[in-house]
Amino acid sequence: MKIDTPTVIILTIINVLIMLMILIHTRLTRKTYSGFDVWITGSALWFIGSVLSYILRGFISPFWVVVIGNGLMQALPICFLDGVNRFYAIPGRWWRTPLNLAVLAVSVVLLYYFTLVADNISARGVIISFCYALFFSRAAIEPLMVPHARRHSMQWLLFACFIPMVIVHILRVSYFLAHPELHTFAELVVKDKLLIVVMMMSSFSAILISYSYLSLTSARVEEELTASENLMTAAYDAERESREMQDRFLEMISHEYRTPVAIIQANLDILGLKSEKLDCVLSPELTKMHRAVVRLVEIFEAAKRRDGFDKRSLVPEFETTAVEPYLREVLDGAVEFWGDRFVLRTQKEETCCNQIDRQLFRTALLNLLDNAVKYSRPDSVITLNVESGDHTLAIFFANSTCADIPTDLKTLLDKYQRGGNSTGTSGTGVGLYLVRRIIEQHGGSITLEAAGKNDMLVTVKVPCE
Repeated sequence: MKIDTPTVIILTIINVLIMLMILIHTRLTRKTYSGFDVWITGSALWFIGSVLSYILRGFISPFWVVVIGNGLMQALPICFLDGVNRFYAIPGRWWRTPLNLAVLAVSVVLLYYFTLVADNISARGVIISFCYALFFSRAAIEPLMVPHARRHSMQWLLFACFIPMVIVHILRVSYFLAHPELHTFAELVVKDKLLIVVMMMSSFSAILISYSYLSLTSARVEEELTASENLMTAAYDAERESREMQDRFLEMISHEYRTPVAIIQANLDILGLKSEKLDCVLSPELTKMHRAVVRLVEIFEAAKRRDGFDKRSLVPEFETTAVEPYLREVLDGAVEFWGDRFVLRTQKEETCCNQIDRQLFRTALLNLLDNAVKYSRPDSVITLNVESGDHTLAIFFANSTCADIPTDLKTLLDKYQRGGNSTGTSGTGVGLYLVRRIIEQHGGSITLEAAGKNDMLVTVKVPCE
């Protein structure tokens, strides 16, 4: 099919190239602002539709030229409106993009009918022009109904470029209604040459302004990203300075802490030597005091490492450990602090080995035992049941409490949280939080539950080989 004027082809090619420029520009600038991907999609659909409807007309089936080509091109104003809604965070509603897509689907069905069933170019012109007028008018007017979009100068610029498109297509609707005798595209070009040129020029102008809109919006996004980057840099510098001050403070505390501990340790050694010479009965008590001092040093070292928990800077030093001997070693140390109140029960078969940080895991276990002792009756037994299977090691801590089990068990694993039954007992609400973080560092989990009115059950699960 021969087109009688080269103007339509020239303007169409310019139209397509500019839309392609928008597509390439937006993609190369790699914008992540909400709405950009939708605009890119609309540009791509317009590009493909223009090629099908104008460049390939006469070379491929009318189905692809009229139905698919025009359907893709009509998606442009829909995508522009949806992109604007996303850009301004306008809530999605059924009468926005879903309604537009429904109208587009009806348009495609009617184009199919008046192209392949009842060949009527006038009816097709009415359908296409009406949908363009509807979609472009919505894209021009609806965002301005939102206050924060109405204050944006670029939105008014987009309005100014869309309104001529709406007017042109309204005129074309009246033109097609007045000329129902049209049968071919060549007849349309001959009789409607001026309106086609005007339409193409309006489209050309709209694309240029749209390109400016995207460019200016890109500049705004760059400014916001630069400001955010500056804020992040300032926050990082402040955090680093705070961290350095904290490290210096810890070094000072470490020195001040170790000096009195060393003095206590030295005097305990002296008392130990004297008690041996005098055959004194204080030797067992001195041994407990000596172990308590060693434990203080361990706690301080663990606390220095735990300092990085919230920033995830802690890297546990894992080593393969046989579980049962390790737990008995921990319980032997616990007996020195709280007496012989602990019972360890394991499966008959050999207990598995684990990759654990021995010091950190010991800290977690002793914290759990300390809580069990603190909130249980003095004469009660605290039981540790160890089970292994399915590559999981489970340790169950069971004890009878002095009061009813609190109802806020889950929150006790959060930082600075204490139970309703903690009145009269020392603590800051950090122990169980640190236990949870240590267990999580080992890839495991911890749960607290009531096994009865006064029976508490704590379950620790970690992966095992």
